[in-house]
Order: sequence, then structure tokens, then C-alpha cells
Amino acid sequence: MSEARVDFVRPCAWCDQPATTKTEDGMRACWHHAALDGVRSQQLADSKARMDAVEADIARRRTASGAIRVSSMQPADVTAAPPEVVAEVLRDPATFLDAAAKAEPGWSDRYGGPEGVAQLTIVLHDHLAELTKRNADLRTSTLIYLRTQANLSLAKLGELLGMSRQRVGVASRRADDGADPTARPFAHLESRDGWNT
Repeated sequence: MSEARVDFVRPCAWCDQPATTKTEDGMRACWHHAALDGVRSQQLADSKARMDAVEADIARRRTASGAIRVSSMQPADVTAAPPEVVAEVLRDPATFLDAAAKAEPGWSDRYGGPEGVAQLTIVLHDHLAELTKRNADLRTSTLIYLRTQANLSLAKLGELLGMSRQRVGVASRRADDGADPTARPFAHLESRDGWNT
């Protein structure tokens, strides 16, 4: 008498159903779990593509931020206000902005009237944009130092800076964007030698 041969089908790695296929990572799966694994793989790929796009956009904006200027007007080009007033506005923008906010009678006379105020706002905008960029460069180099030389975790940095761990992580990723360190104006502060006084 001959025995009937029975083929053994291994069960799915996640349930007791027969495994009909394998997932991308080689796990045996039933049709249901294979489909779920395919969806999960697609979601991971989509998520990675979105993150790559965000990081590319951050890098593009960072590169462009060095070149953004509202105009080509320089402080010396302000014709409606005296040079000492221009220097004062650039040195202490808050006084200029507070005077405009209060708008007391005759407030704009010292700034050259509406034309002078308009010119000063253009020059001040470019000045503040440059200071903001330099401040961001300094923050980047300081974060690199604190992470690499002082060995502070993202959580500790967040606590120290009053920022969420996620925001510190984003700033840290920007610091690690692969840019040439010599292109950063404060790169000398990324090592201990920059802090030895």
C-alpha cells in the first residue's frame, strides 16, 4: 500500500494561515500580511521621499539665504536722512521702530520724512537679514561644538536652549548638512581651540 504524499506548507510569520509568498525582508507571509507588508514598505518609501525633499528644500533655502537681498541699496545710498541717523538706525533699530509705532507729531523729521523712512527700512531690512544669517551660522557652529566636544545629548541641548528636542534635532541636522566646514564663518568655534581664552 502506498502512502499519499502531503506537502507541508509553512504558516505565515504573523498568523496560522498558510504562507503563500515572502515579504521584501524574506519573511513567509499569507496573502493578507504580504499585502500589509507591501503597504508598509510603500509608506516607508513615501516617508523617506518626503524627508529627502524637505532636507533638499532646507539646503536650497540655506544656500539661497546668503544671497537674498531686498535691494542693492547700501547705507551710503540713503539720501533723505543724514549719515549719522542712518548709523544710529542700524546700531539701534528698536528706537527707530518704536518712534514709528508711537508716531508722535514730527517723529519722522529726523529720519528724513516718508522718503527717508522708506529708504531706512530697506537698508535696515538688509542689515537685519545679514545679522540673522550670521547669527544662524554662529548657532550652527556652537551646536556642533556642544554635540561633538562637550558631548551633550539632544535632550540636554533642548533643556539648555529652551527648545524642544525635535527643534534641536532639526537644527543639528542642518549643522550636519555636509557643507564644507571652511565655508562656515564660525567654523573655528567647532573645536576646543576656538574657546580657549
